[in-house]
Amino acid sequence: MTDSAHGDYAAFQPGSGISMGYDDLKVIEAYHLLRSVVEGKPYGTTLPDAVYSAVVLDAMARSVETRSWQTCTVET
Repeated sequence: MTDSAHGDYAAFQPGSGISMGYDDLKVIEAYHLLRSVVEGKPYGTTLPDAVYSAVVLDAMARSVETRSWQTCTVET
């Protein structure tokens, strides 16, 4: 849940405590995708963000298995 102070959500969130609907979220996602295509720059998460998240999750799983601290490295 969010409120009207959070950017694009303001169009769908007139006040606090009202949950976002699936369709509302998809409209915002489509807007960001189309804006990214038209302007040629990302709005929101990118592929490198997804790769880094996968690396962190992998390190977390290794940490649980080994019961030790694991480092995260992302090759560029």
